[in-house]
Amino acid sequence: MQPNDAVLTCRDCGSEFAFTDDERSDFAANGHFNAPSRCSTCRAARKTRQADSGRHVICPRFRELHQTETAVTCSSCGATTVVPFAAQAGRSVYCSACLRRRRAERDA
Repeated sequence: MQPNDAVLTCRDCGSEFAFTDDERSDFAANGHFNAPSRCSTCRAARKTRQADSGRHVICPRFRELHQTETAVTCSSCGATTVVPFAAQAGRSVYCSACLRRRRAERDA
């Protein structure tokens, strides 16, 4: 083990593994900014499980988790529209056209 190697703990099996400078540069070249949370054996096992299941699971981002469509009535023109969030009672909700108009009036 080199002096610059980081010793990490695998989140699956709990064993310690070295994260070498070569691995660090490979991770950075692939667009990964954080150190791995699994050892190479557990990473390979996870990839095999994903391949066997026929799907590659990617963790959802915040907007994907909270993406809900709600049918509402525009507070300005009264048209029925669908918005990509859960509308709250007592809050004004606008259709796209009215929202653009309100923003243009505000910015003018």
